[in-house]
Amino acid sequence: MLFITDNEFERVVSRARNRDIAREYYRRDYVVNVSITTDNRGYYHISGKVMINGNIYLPRVLVNPNSKIVSTDCNCIYADEYTACGHIGALILKVQELSPNTFPYRYAVDLQKRAQEEKKSAMRERLLWEQRMQESEVVERNCQRLEKLLAAVSKPSKEAGGEVEHICRQMMPGCWLTLLEYNGSKKPLVLQGQAVDNLALESFVEQLQKCGNYSRVELLQSQHQGNVLAYKLQLQMKEGKQ
Repeated sequence: MLFITDNEFERVVSRARNRDIAREYYRRDYVVNVSITTDNRGYYHISGKVMINGNIYLPRVLVNPNSKIVSTDCNCIYADEYTACGHIGALILKVQELSPNTFPYRYAVDLQKRAQEEKKSAMRERLLWEQRMQESEVVERNCQRLEKLLAAVSKPSKEAGGEVEHICRQMMPGCWLTLLEYNGSKKPLVLQGQAVDNLALESFVEQLQKCGNYSRVELLQSQHQGNVLAYKLQLQMKEGKQ
């Protein structure tokens, strides 16, 4: 019975760095082919193919009937008389996972299917990157609008600037301010702005209600203007927050 233990893996791949590399190759599923045959002495001849960035490595392992590894070799330059390489280690880990009990034994990855999956994964990553770039651009535009608002607030004060900054922290990526009417902390604060859709506006209103600074958050007006939703909100500060 072929059963390679973890201790045997660590004995053969004796260098810690090579073991770490082997585990990474195994985790990334770089072992694409495994072949195991037996001879008349009961020895297991294990050969594999490890594919990394288009490069192919061919590790081989010879195991005796007691599942002790007696020799290893690979076509790479990273193994020496003291330790096996990461490719050999990855092959051993893959054999541990497969746990074959009938021989000869064959295992092979469908490389065409994997290539298709990798292509789909790359497309998903590209779409995610584009989404993050769009969100980053929205945040940048909001910052620019905030600077204009701070400059436009009548009789600018530290109090007014702080309130605008607080409100903008509650804003969602798809919602921004275009006008702020500030007449002191004891009077309602009126906000005008735009949102990409009703969901973004509702999320913004919900955040303002949850923040705990306002006794009332009232939506005075909302209407579509082209591709955006224009809104007008009135905020009443809570007692003690004024």
